[in-house]
Amino acid sequence: MTTMPAVFVRDRVQFPVDLTEVRPAVGFFSSDSAHPSRSEEQQLFGGFVRPSFCSGAGSDIGHRHPNLHGCDTEGSAGRRLLAAVASGPDNPYRSFPRPADSYYEARHDLLGQGDVIQMGLWGVLGPELLSISPKPEGVEIPEGTEPILFFLRASPFGLIVGNTCSFRHPSAAAVAGQPAEYSRPGTIYHSGQLHVAPVRLISDVPEISKNVLEEMVAFDHLRRYMYLPPSERHGIPECVADLDRADLVSLDLVGRADRLAQLTVVGRQQLARKLVYHATGDHTKYEDWDPDMT
Repeated sequence: MTTMPAVFVRDRVQFPVDLTEVRPAVGFFSSDSAHPSRSEEQQLFGGFVRPSFCSGAGSDIGHRHPNLHGCDTEGSAGRRLLAAVASGPDNPYRSFPRPADSYYEARHDLLGQGDVIQMGLWGVLGPELLSISPKPEGVEIPEGTEPILFFLRASPFGLIVGNTCSFRHPSAAAVAGQPAEYSRPGTIYHSGQLHVAPVRLISDVPEISKNVLEEMVAFDHLRRYMYLPPSERHGIPECVADLDRADLVSLDLVGRADRLAQLTVVGRQQLARKLVYHATGDHTKYEDWDPDMT
């Protein structure tokens, strides 16, 4: 896939779009695109990818719950439905309570799965338009590519959800024991990209009502989100990791961010459980997981 640097625009008026010339594509375009009712935190973003890549991708599927069978739970009606489903007596998640032990600690200086980092991340909400007319001025568009519009949601924190072994070779103990051997670039981290999920404040997720939040604190039951309890000591407010929005982020960017905490054993166990639940819909016990804490 050919890409190029993104063009960031704060207002749709600065990026005029003639909707009569837009070719609709399944999953991307709807009548709502002509009247975007996005919150103030969401900005307009222009990115560039191959049209063939666009045609195979999916749009923002909204906020899901496994028992809703794909129903979109965006909006007040969806939130009421979500709360009703969550409070039902026959939900299997009630057999899988959330760990009560502390989620956060500081073990070593190396990056790893479960690190909570303080950095501004963007969660991509999906392409809005597949063809822009007129083309943005002052930007060279590579041959064979077309500009498309994205809405993004900003978040103040990120959670590394990729397996540590996917980007780091040695354990922290090995590095500490032989610092000279691991002083050369590329001897510790073998990938320039880390899989990171944006972390959103509870107050910024309107579909998590008071009733749903109570269920999350007890069971961490929503498939899309992982509940992260507040920690005054580590400077972490009550929030959720948005697993739907996890994406690759540059190692250099993550490495320059401040790390607030690392997940403890039980925190990593819960993360493993949530990643499986998010990907497959299958429930597992967090106690059954044995995360690599090195």
